[in-house]
Amino acid sequence: MYCERGFYDTKIENGYGIKNTRIDYNNRIITGDSLYFDKKTEFASATNNITIRDTINNGLIRAHYAEVYKAKDSVFATKRAVSINLVEQDSLYMHGDTLMVTGKPEQRILRAFRNAKFYKTDLSGKCDSIHFNQKTGITELITNPIIWNGENQMTGTVSTYYPIWKPKNWTP
Repeated sequence: MYCERGFYDTKIENGYGIKNTRIDYNNRIITGDSLYFDKKTEFASATNNITIRDTINNGLIRAHYAEVYKAKDSVFATKRAVSINLVEQDSLYMHGDTLMVTGKPEQRILRAFRNAKFYKTDLSGKCDSIHFNQKTGITELITNPIIWNGENQMTGTVSTYYPIWKPKNWTP
Protein backbone atom coordinates (compact mmCIF):
# COMPACT_ATOMS: atom_id res chain seq x y z
CA MET A 1 0.00 0.00 0.00
CA TYR A 2 1.22 3.49 -0.81
CA CYS A 3 -0.28 6.85 0.12
CA GLU A 4 0.91 10.38 0.75
CA ARG A 5 -1.55 10.92 3.58
CA GLY A 6 -3.15 8.21 5.68
CA PHE A 7 -2.80 5.78 8.56
CA TYR A 8 -1.77 2.14 8.91
CA ASP A 9 -1.95 0.13 12.14
CA THR A 10 0.81 -2.50 12.05
CA LYS A 11 -0.70 -4.48 14.95
CA ILE A 12 -4.09 -5.17 13.38
CA GLU A 13 -2.77 -4.70 9.82
CA ASN A 14 -5.36 -2.33 8.45
CA GLY A 15 -5.38 1.28 7.42
CA TYR A 16 -6.58 3.91 5.04
CA GLY A 17 -5.14 6.47 2.69
CA ILE A 18 -6.67 9.72 1.53
CA LYS A 19 -4.14 11.22 -0.89
CA ASN A 20 -2.60 9.52 -3.96
CA THR A 21 -3.47 6.12 -2.54
CA ARG A 22 -2.48 2.89 -4.26
CA ILE A 23 -2.75 -0.80 -3.36
CA ASP A 24 -0.96 -3.49 -5.37
CA TYR A 25 -2.60 -6.89 -5.21
CA ASN A 26 -1.26 -9.91 -7.12
CA ASN A 27 -2.65 -8.94 -10.51
CA ARG A 28 -4.57 -5.75 -9.70
CA ILE A 29 -3.53 -2.18 -9.00
CA ILE A 30 -6.13 -0.12 -7.12
CA THR A 31 -5.93 3.67 -6.97
CA GLY A 32 -8.41 6.17 -5.60
CA ASP A 33 -8.96 9.29 -3.57
CA SER A 34 -9.73 7.31 -0.41
CA LEU A 35 -8.85 3.65 0.23
CA TYR A 36 -9.41 1.38 3.23
CA PHE A 37 -7.34 -1.80 3.48
CA ASP A 38 -7.49 -4.81 5.81
CA LYS A 39 -4.63 -7.24 5.26
CA LYS A 40 -6.03 -10.07 7.42
CA THR A 41 -9.35 -10.30 5.59
CA GLU A 42 -7.74 -9.34 2.25
CA PHE A 43 -10.41 -6.71 1.71
CA ALA A 44 -10.14 -3.19 0.33
CA SER A 45 -12.74 -0.55 -0.34
CA ALA A 46 -12.28 2.68 -2.20
CA THR A 47 -14.25 5.85 -2.84
CA ASN A 48 -14.03 8.60 -5.45
CA ASN A 49 -12.02 8.49 -8.68
CA ILE A 50 -11.23 4.78 -8.44
CA THR A 51 -9.22 2.87 -11.00
CA ILE A 52 -8.73 -0.89 -10.76
CA ARG A 53 -6.24 -2.19 -13.33
CA ASP A 54 -6.14 -5.90 -14.17
CA THR A 55 -2.55 -6.41 -15.34
CA ILE A 56 -3.16 -9.95 -16.67
CA ASN A 57 -6.21 -9.31 -18.89
CA ASN A 58 -5.44 -5.66 -19.72
CA GLY A 59 -8.71 -4.65 -18.09
CA LEU A 60 -9.66 -1.47 -16.28
CA ILE A 61 -12.57 -0.54 -14.03
CA ARG A 62 -13.40 3.04 -13.16
CA ALA A 63 -16.00 3.98 -10.54
CA HIS A 64 -16.66 6.13 -7.50
CA TYR A 65 -17.13 3.24 -5.06
CA ALA A 66 -15.58 -0.22 -5.16
CA GLU A 67 -14.86 -3.23 -2.97
CA VAL A 68 -12.08 -5.68 -3.76
CA TYR A 69 -11.91 -9.17 -2.25
CA LYS A 70 -8.43 -10.54 -2.90
CA ALA A 71 -9.08 -14.13 -1.71
CA LYS A 72 -12.15 -14.44 -3.96
CA ASP A 73 -10.41 -12.55 -6.78
CA SER A 74 -13.49 -10.34 -7.20
CA VAL A 75 -14.46 -6.71 -7.55
CA PHE A 76 -17.75 -4.96 -6.86
CA ALA A 77 -18.04 -1.43 -8.29
CA THR A 78 -20.83 1.12 -8.40
CA LYS A 79 -21.49 4.84 -8.87
CA ARG A 80 -20.70 5.57 -12.53
CA ALA A 81 -18.92 2.24 -12.94
CA VAL A 82 -17.38 1.40 -16.31
CA SER A 83 -15.24 -1.54 -17.39
CA ILE A 84 -12.77 -1.27 -20.27
CA ASN A 85 -11.35 -4.47 -21.77
CA LEU A 86 -9.10 -5.08 -24.75
CA VAL A 87 -11.03 -7.23 -27.26
CA GLU A 88 -9.60 -8.01 -30.71
CA GLN A 89 -7.37 -4.89 -30.75
CA ASP A 90 -10.38 -2.73 -29.77
CA SER A 91 -11.67 -1.43 -26.44
CA LEU A 92 -14.92 -2.87 -25.13
CA TYR A 93 -16.66 -0.49 -22.71
CA MET A 94 -19.32 -1.86 -20.36
CA HIS A 95 -21.36 0.27 -18.01
CA GLY A 96 -24.06 -0.42 -15.46
CA ASP A 97 -25.31 0.87 -12.15
CA THR A 98 -23.33 -1.99 -10.61
CA LEU A 99 -20.39 -4.01 -11.99
CA MET A 100 -19.16 -7.33 -10.60
CA VAL A 101 -16.01 -9.10 -11.76
CA THR A 102 -15.40 -12.60 -10.40
CA GLY A 103 -13.17 -15.56 -11.09
CA LYS A 104 -9.56 -16.34 -11.82
CA PRO A 105 -7.85 -14.39 -14.63
CA GLU A 106 -8.40 -17.05 -17.32
CA GLN A 107 -12.05 -17.55 -16.36
CA ARG A 108 -13.26 -14.06 -15.44
CA ILE A 109 -16.94 -13.25 -15.53
CA LEU A 110 -18.10 -9.66 -15.77
CA ARG A 111 -21.65 -8.70 -14.85
CA ALA A 112 -23.28 -5.31 -15.31
CA PHE A 113 -26.61 -4.76 -13.57
CA ARG A 114 -29.42 -2.27 -14.16
CA ASN A 115 -29.29 0.03 -17.17
CA ALA A 116 -26.37 -1.87 -18.68
CA LYS A 117 -24.71 -0.63 -21.86
CA PHE A 118 -21.72 -1.67 -23.94
CA TYR A 119 -19.78 -0.01 -26.72
CA LYS A 120 -17.16 -1.16 -29.19
CA THR A 121 -16.05 0.59 -32.39
CA ASP A 122 -18.32 -1.53 -34.58
CA LEU A 123 -20.98 -2.60 -32.08
CA SER A 124 -23.02 -1.17 -29.21
CA GLY A 125 -26.03 -2.17 -27.17
CA LYS A 126 -28.09 -1.81 -24.05
CA CYS A 127 -30.32 -3.92 -21.82
CA ASP A 128 -31.11 -4.40 -18.14
CA SER A 129 -28.13 -6.68 -17.36
CA ILE A 130 -25.04 -8.03 -19.13
CA HIS A 131 -23.18 -11.28 -18.40
CA PHE A 132 -19.77 -11.58 -20.14
CA ASN A 133 -17.72 -14.78 -19.87
CA GLN A 134 -14.05 -14.11 -20.67
CA LYS A 135 -13.26 -17.78 -21.32
CA THR A 136 -15.97 -18.40 -23.93
CA GLY A 137 -16.25 -14.83 -25.19
CA ILE A 138 -20.03 -15.05 -25.00
CA THR A 139 -22.00 -12.03 -23.82
CA GLU A 140 -25.57 -12.47 -22.63
CA LEU A 141 -27.82 -9.41 -22.79
CA ILE A 142 -30.67 -9.93 -20.33
CA THR A 143 -34.13 -8.29 -20.48
CA ASN A 144 -35.09 -6.14 -23.47
CA PRO A 145 -31.75 -6.15 -25.29
CA ILE A 146 -31.00 -3.81 -28.18
CA ILE A 147 -27.86 -4.16 -30.33
CA TRP A 148 -26.67 -1.67 -32.94
CA ASN A 149 -24.16 -2.37 -35.68
CA GLY A 150 -23.80 0.48 -38.14
CA GLU A 151 -27.27 1.12 -39.56
CA ASN A 152 -28.64 -2.20 -38.24
CA GLN A 153 -30.60 -2.75 -35.04
CA MET A 154 -31.57 -6.01 -33.35
CA THR A 155 -34.00 -6.26 -30.43
CA GLY A 156 -35.13 -9.08 -28.18
CA THR A 157 -37.48 -9.67 -25.30
CA VAL A 158 -35.66 -11.89 -22.79
CA SER A 159 -32.00 -12.45 -23.57
CA THR A 160 -29.65 -12.53 -26.50
CA TYR A 161 -26.30 -14.30 -26.74
CA TYR A 162 -23.69 -12.57 -28.81
CA PRO A 163 -20.01 -13.48 -29.24
CA ILE A 164 -18.24 -10.12 -28.89
CA TRP A 165 -14.92 -11.92 -28.80
CA LYS A 166 -13.98 -15.52 -29.62
CA PRO A 167 -11.02 -17.25 -28.01
CA LYS A 168 -8.73 -19.44 -30.12
CA ASN A 169 -10.26 -22.79 -31.14
CA TRP A 170 -13.76 -21.61 -30.12
CA THR A 171 -16.73 -23.48 -31.50
CA PRO A 172 -20.41 -22.87 -30.62
